[in-house]
Amino acid sequence: MGLTLNSNSLALESAAGGSGLSQSDVDARIVTNTPWQFLTKITANFTAELEFTEIPEKYTTIRIVYDDLTFQANSYASIRLFLDGNLHTSSNYQMAGRASVNSSTANAYNTRSEFRPIDNYESGGSRHMMGFTDIGGLQPDAHKQFFSRVSSVQSSSPTNYDLGGYINGNQSSRVTGFKLYPNSNNWMSGSIKVFGMN
Repeated sequence: MGLTLNSNSLALESAAGGSGLSQSDVDARIVTNTPWQFLTKITANFTAELEFTEIPEKYTTIRIVYDDLTFQANSYASIRLFLDGNLHTSSNYQMAGRASVNSSTANAYNTRSEFRPIDNYESGGSRHMMGFTDIGGLQPDAHKQFFSRVSSVQSSSPTNYDLGGYINGNQSSRVTGFKLYPNSNNWMSGSIKVFGMN
């Protein structure tokens, strides 16, 4: 008995005289044993913000992967969370880490009304952003945490950001979504992919 590819899904080859596992059993085992589950892809096309507000309740962590996401103009990148369905804009997002451009490195520590996976250094027009941001503590009674490793590239100035943080308070809320936006102009092109952690 083995697995074969059937219409873009794994299907079971039945052994002679035996029924084996059903397709739903096979699908469930694949999902159960794969740490990151793909949730959605959101494409930018001169878009002011990229928003996802349907995080399933079963996840405790999500990962946002930046796929050639491109700034239209000089800007930072910001994330705000939806807590219990409402966009959280209070000034209790705390973050710390390091930001580097060329050969210069600066420590970052700030309290703002958003988390910034790209902070301090301008990311000029046509800059391409890649990397990821993890958001943890999605469930009630957990700290809402962030961790980002992001690179932003233009021909003359490579930059790198290693930043983490959390929301100081609001532990009783569930994270239901997020909004990712540049602080000026739009996302020109590229996409993000969102994954949930079992």
